[in-house]
Amino acid sequence: MEHLPNWSQRATQALLQPKFLAAIPEGEAHGHRQYTDGLWVWWKGKEKCEGFGYGGNWKNSQQALLEAAGNLLLGRPWSRLQEISSRELEFFLRDKNSLSALPEGEFEAFSDRWSDLQTSVSEWRQSGVSLAPYHFSTELNF
Repeated sequence: MEHLPNWSQRATQALLQPKFLAAIPEGEAHGHRQYTDGLWVWWKGKEKCEGFGYGGNWKNSQQALLEAAGNLLLGRPWSRLQEISSRELEFFLRDKNSLSALPEGEFEAFSDRWSDLQTSVSEWRQSGVSLAPYHFSTELNF
């Protein structure tokens, strides 16, 4: 994959060499959030982020933002997660503060997912489960 038009080198590098595109760990205590469209994010560690990953067919821009999240969270207390906005993830991917890392609007679609993930991690830390309801697909026959 070459440098994407209107993308920072950092964002492009996050896609070329992802660190956090990883399967859900088996046999280890962890939390995860499964989305109805097949996307998922997992994490582990009660007091601090000891592991973070994601999978599924995320859009390139969302994958770059998740890579930024992993870099900002790994090894840090979970309180940091609540302080990070989706805009801050985009800032992390910038090569220069004055130039956006992604085309305008690319990170905005990620904001709802990011807020949902923040809630899921918080619920998991308190109860050991992610309480977000699962909605069955209307396209599948059971």
